[in-house]
Amino acid sequence: MQAKTQFSILVLVALLLSLAGSLTAHAQDGIEFPEGTPITLGETVQGELTADAPIVNYTFEAKKGDAITAYTDDDTYTAIYVVIGDPRTEDVLFYSSFDPTNEHAAYMPLYLFPDDGTYNIAVTCSDYFYLQETPDENAPFSLTVEAAEYETLAYGDAFEGEISLDNTSDIFIFEGQMADIPYITLETDGNQMMLDSLTQADFSENEGNRTSETKNYYISPFYMVDPDTFMVMVFNNELAYASEAEPIAYTLKIDNYDPQPIASGETVEVELSVEMLLNYLKFEGKAGEVVTITIEAPNEMNFTTILFDVNGEPFAGAENSGAIETIKLPGDGTYIIGLFPADYSIDPSDLDTLSVTLTVE
Repeated sequence: MQAKTQFSILVLVALLLSLAGSLTAHAQDGIEFPEGTPITLGETVQGELTADAPIVNYTFEAKKGDAITAYTDDDTYTAIYVVIGDPRTEDVLFYSSFDPTNEHAAYMPLYLFPDDGTYNIAVTCSDYFYLQETPDENAPFSLTVEAAEYETLAYGDAFEGEISLDNTSDIFIFEGQMADIPYITLETDGNQMMLDSLTQADFSENEGNRTSETKNYYISPFYMVDPDTFMVMVFNNELAYASEAEPIAYTLKIDNYDPQPIASGETVEVELSVEMLLNYLKFEGKAGEVVTITIEAPNEMNFTTILFDVNGEPFAGAENSGAIETIKLPGDGTYIIGLFPADYSIDPSDLDTLSVTLTVE
């Protein structure tokens, strides 16, 4: 592992945006879908991105719950975005780019259609996706849409499988509810995993974190501010370049994290590690009580604190290792304290145990 480890911060950023009550404009808000050519399941079609056609659109008839995988092949690696859209509203429903398995220019491992109807499936380049600009040069591509296979996971499940030249990836889905705290472990000796939302177009894929001692991967516990359906893909991106390879076994585990309890006047230690980049405490509170949360770190690690109310909504926070001071509780019930490193790139040796003190008046 490199001296510093990087991790997906989308969930963390989403929490901060929720606290601020702000919405941001997204790059794909400016995407316009041209008239589409019908495509059917199992079909491969040929297209070309040009100055006059920086996005090429196809239409697909689907039933609610239909599952597809879609990918592009392009020698220039220009056609690297596959975009699902609603023709009635022109909204972008889902998109995928690149390919973690290194087999295609763009790869959408799984999409589940939410309703019966006609959908746009468009191919475009990064210049158009982000800036609505044309590609630098023409880019011929092929697009294939196939039926997707997946397994369904529930909390407490452990799935054993293997990745091989004949089976380069396995796909799973699980559903989480508001205030769930899912966490996922991949025990393996060479495979990787990726987590993605199937309903939030702007969810940034989380490829997990790996310790230096093992090849296991971890999706640290993340607090769900809304119900959602997630995809987990187990894959090995080295197989795309191999002509011979032995199968690599894995065990995929998913659980719902139960935060450690803390009471008024207590100081509790909370570990932040590569496995647990996000960690949590819980306490019982009553409406009108005033709480203060102070935290001490044994080193100079910068961290952020989020306080979730009894309805699962984030309503208070502190950045730059600050305290949450004299916050009045809005209701009776269980409150969750979330803690995580504030820096995007961190040295694993800087991760340590925080001392958290709760005061309720």
